Amino acid sequence: MCNILKDILQNITLGDPLLYKNMAVFPIISGELTDLNYLTLDEALEQEKITFEEVSEAGRINCIKAINKGPEMVLILDGEELVGAKQNRIINVSILVPGKTTLEIPVSCVESGRWSYRGRHFRSKREHAFYRLRSDYYEDIQRSLKERGEYATDQGKVWNYIRAGARAHSVHSPTMAMSDVYEHTTHSWQEYVSSFRPIKGQTGFLVMLNGVVAGIELFGKSETLKKVFEKLMKSYAFSAMDASKPSQKYTFAKETAIEFIKAINSSEMETRPSIGLGEDIRFEEKDLIGAALVFEENPLHICAFRM
Repeated sequence: MCNILKDILQNITLGDPLLYKNMAVFPIISGELTDLNYLTLDEALEQEKITFEEVSEAGRINCIKAINKGPEMVLILDGEELVGAKQNRIINVSILVPGKTTLEIPVSCVESGRWSYRGRHFRSKREHAFYRLRSDYYEDIQRSLKERGEYATDQGKVWNYIRAGARAHSVHSPTMAMSDVYEHTTHSWQEYVSSFRPIKGQTGFLVMLNGVVAGIELFGKSETLKKVFEKLMKSYAFSAMDASKPSQKYTFAKETAIEFIKAINSSEMETRPSIGLGEDIRFEEKDLIGAALVFEENPLHICAFRM
């Protein structure tokens, strides 16, 4: 599986970047890498094919239950937020949920001030964990996998990111919820998000903030990217607006982006069975960390972040 990932990264094409203030988005063109049929998280929820609920009446902070009632597989991306039930959560790892299956899924809490029911089920607000939060918890998950074989984050650090985001933008959230921080800063991050749109044939992107590579997201199908593009852009845009220095000019060199992709290919890779279908590939290099979900040689989601 690692060779499949390396072959893909060696053969992608990096387009010219779209720019807004201190953020650059390089489109990735790879051709369609899979014809596998599946639903995204938001599609499955809208069609009422999947539901999410607490694992028990008492609930557990770091785990929720996914009930896929339909025959279709459902692709859930790490960092996607689910709101409701006893507290809002984000998914810790990308998962392909089989049809007609119930799975327990590792999650992190992004609402520290609530532990009481707001309905029995979770719903989507089409939001993703802040980019900086994702890049940080990848390190914690890597450590947890090595030590305990679990996809666990440092919950205290996750809460600290939410508090810091709220404090930086003077957001008052009664339950310190990430969704409140996004809602109260809409005008600022929306300026970024509206500046970027996927182009024909695009299957992924690489983001640079302040002239430095932030991360890369790649999918097996251009159709999948279109469906999740805006929520992912929002996660990077939130970090971009925090890092912006209006008086400073930045250089966004394609060579720097290409070197980051090459570094992924030279990193150490480790494969293990995924929580759902397929294999979970983890990789780490001196200043980057990432993961990929591959099912029967079909790449579904590849992402990496600069540490």
